[in-house]
This record gives sequence, C-alpha cells and structure tokens, in this order.
Amino acid sequence: MREMTQIKPVPIKRITQSINQERSLFFKGLITILILVTGAYVHYSTPQIVSSLLQLLVLFFYFRSNKNYLWIFVFLFVNFSPGGLYGRSMPLYLASVPGLGILRFEMAFILVSLLKALKNPVPVFYRNNYLIIVIYIVILVIIEGIAHFTTFFRGMINFSWLLILPCLLRNKDEFASLFYLIFLGNILAFVFNIYQISTGTEFVSSFAGIDVTRRIYEPDLQYVRTIGGGQFAFLSIIGGLLYLNSQESELKPFISYISIVIGMLNILSSGTRGWIFASVFLIVIYSFFMIPRLLRNILLIVPLIILTIVVVWNIPLIRNQLLNAYNRSLYHEYLLDLDPETSEVGRIRRGARVMEKFREKPIIGFGFGDETREYADGHAGNQYMLLTFGIVGFLLFLRLWLGFISKLLASDNLLKPRKREHRINILISLSLVSAYLIHSTSGAFMYPTSSGVYWYGMIFAYGNYLYYKQKKNSYGQYGKI
Repeated sequence: MREMTQIKPVPIKRITQSINQERSLFFKGLITILILVTGAYVHYSTPQIVSSLLQLLVLFFYFRSNKNYLWIFVFLFVNFSPGGLYGRSMPLYLASVPGLGILRFEMAFILVSLLKALKNPVPVFYRNNYLIIVIYIVILVIIEGIAHFTTFFRGMINFSWLLILPCLLRNKDEFASLFYLIFLGNILAFVFNIYQISTGTEFVSSFAGIDVTRRIYEPDLQYVRTIGGGQFAFLSIIGGLLYLNSQESELKPFISYISIVIGMLNILSSGTRGWIFASVFLIVIYSFFMIPRLLRNILLIVPLIILTIVVVWNIPLIRNQLLNAYNRSLYHEYLLDLDPETSEVGRIRRGARVMEKFREKPIIGFGFGDETREYADGHAGNQYMLLTFGIVGFLLFLRLWLGFISKLLASDNLLKPRKREHRINILISLSLVSAYLIHSTSGAFMYPTSSGVYWYGMIFAYGNYLYYKQKKNSYGQYGKI
C-alpha cells in the first residue's frame, strides 16, 4: 500500500511551465468568453447584416487558424447557449438560402471544418460502420422520401461531425486545452443558472431584452428548470475525470475535482433525470477504477466535499433548488402522465405512442417521410430511432456504438487496471454508455440528425485518438503523440 500511494517528485521546471500554460489558457478562454457574450449582445441589437458579417469573419479566422481547440470551443458555446445567449429566442444564422432555408452558423462552421479535415485527414477506426449507416439512410430516402428537406440536410451536416472532429484535434494537448475551456464555459453556465434560479428567467432576457418566460416545470414543486449549459456540465465531468489521470501538474487534481463538482451541481439543479442518472453512473462506476488515485488525493477530496455541502446547504436559494430538483427526479407521475386533462404527457405514454406506429413497419421503419414527422418524439430516443430506421437501422447504430467500445477495450489489457491508459479507455467507454442513457431517457441526442452529436462527438474523437495512440501511431498521420 505504501508503494501504491507514494507520490513521485515533480520537477520544479515542469510545474512552472505547466502553471504558465494554464494561466495563458485561462486568460485566452476568459477573453474568448467575453467576446462571445459581447457578440450575443451585438447579435440581438444590430441588423442581421452586421451579425452575418461578424460570423463570416469568425469563419475566416477559424479557417486560417491552427488552434482548432479554441474555435471548436466557440462553436460549442454558440450551440450549447449558456444563459440562452444564442438560444431558442433568436438562433445565430448567416443567411436565408433559397431551397435550403436558413443557413445557420453551426452548419457553416461544420462545412469549414470539413475543408480543414480534408487538408489534414486522420484515420477513423469507426468510419466503415458510420458509412454503412449513411448508405442505409440513402436507401431510406429513396424508399420513403423526405418530408422536410431543410431539416434533413442540416441534420446530415450535423452527423458528419462524427468523422470531421477527429481530424481537428490531433494530440492530447489540444484535447486538454479544449476540456479546460469547456470547464470555464461550465463555470459561466453555473453562474447563469444561479441567475435564472434567482430571477426566474434566463440571463439573455435582462442582457439583451429578449422575452423568455419563467421555467416552472411543475407548480407543486416550485422550481426553475435550468436547462442551458447541460452539455458543458457533462463534458466538464468527463474532462475532470480525464485530468485525474494526468501526472503533469500538481494543479490538475484541484481543477479536476472543481470541474466535476460544478458540473454535477449544474446537472443536479436541472432536475433532468436522464442527465442526473448518466452523470452519477459515470462517476460512481469509474471511481472503482480510480481508487488508488482517489486515495492519493484524499486530503483534497474530503475537504472539497465537505466545503461544497456546507456552502450549498447554507445558501437557501441553491438548497431549495436542489431539493426541489431531487423531488422532481422522484416524481413518478411524470413518467406516466402529469395531468390527463392537459397535453403534457409522461415519457412512458409518449414512447408508447411512437411504438404503436413503429409496429406498422418494424423492419426498415418509416425513414424521413411524413409519417415519421407526424409521430416523431424527441423525448423518446430509442423509440424514435426505431420508428425512423426500423430494427435493421437500429442494429446498425448498435454496431457503431458497441463497435466503438469493443475496439477501445480490445486495444488495452483489461487485466491491468492500474495502468493509466487502461483507466482512460474505460472512462471513454463509460462516457458513451452514459450518453446513451441520456439519449434513452431525456432526448434523442444520438439520433443521427440531432445536434447532440456536437457533444457526444467529443467522446468518439477522443476514443479515436486513444485507439491510434495505443497502436503506437501505426498510421503515422497523428504526428507526434
């Protein structure tokens, strides 16, 4: 036990260098966030032409830049929209294109990313399984047609992110930098959520004068749904767990635990069951593989947990929000039907409605035609996928997801759980399982045309990096890893 918990000395020069890098990244992230917040105000308060020109400028600098992690953070910030800054009230778009509808910023960003990826491609081990799904989607389009071409076109651009992102983040430093920026974004989302809990409205309402109604989900529970920034929170938890495996800086354990704590507070306060269950599942299960590391940092963990509990419990606003969110998580009536006299239907009934239609064509599904559009339900993830793709298509998606996990686990020795590389492989595999739990309970985030690919694509990209790194760079296209 003494040997297991012994801490190796870290050279002072390396600590100083790491501190300087983190300080530089912190200020870079802070300036980026300030620009993004200011940009949101400009977006809401100036004519569309001004917003479009600024977006084109961003895309130009992104194309010319070699700091992809910074621009990907900008992309995620716009999509995740903490505080509703670029959210539901007035989404960020470049222009209205005849025949294609609105060209949103996210679509243009992915198309520019495709150009960058084509210039510097890397091997993607799940590419074949991905392409099989694309071919199947083409077959469904030929058979069933497309009910809404603009939505389908935008969705397929989204799905391409799964192959593009691995080409943009090529080494551990770029991933670490992006996760650090995501951690900063999660802090901002937490601040905005506190504002929303305090005032009953999203930050963008006061900041830009946009009318966003108070989000009380159930009058008997009396709490505010803090939805914005959940993706930041979940990725922040994954990044925190990744940092725990790093031995390059004595500061990183502290960053890791703070990242995980704030991420969990954000998710817990939302009362969103799927995200809560998935996050708890990820942390609890992964902790069994981190026992030596946790014991090594016990003097940091215990005070941090006690401090968090004391602070949260002594702030009535946060305490009340967490207690009511907890009550909602156990509000079993919501699973069935909140109120039969209203249109608010519980998850089980919503899924049953989709499955009733699915049984009419269970083998290949209804594709992207009118019937799918009529019966689609984004809160019934698996049922929605079965309705669209049938049993055949759903099995193809299982092949993609399970194939990803099996490749990662097969690339390492499962009999050596003390290896740091093994623990990271386990973490990425568990992260995908957790994402699937969210998809199955809270929303169809892993539906191929969903924007959920923006955040769960990070899991695939990091897994791809790990796979080829542990094959000792056999393809020679990742450079020095």
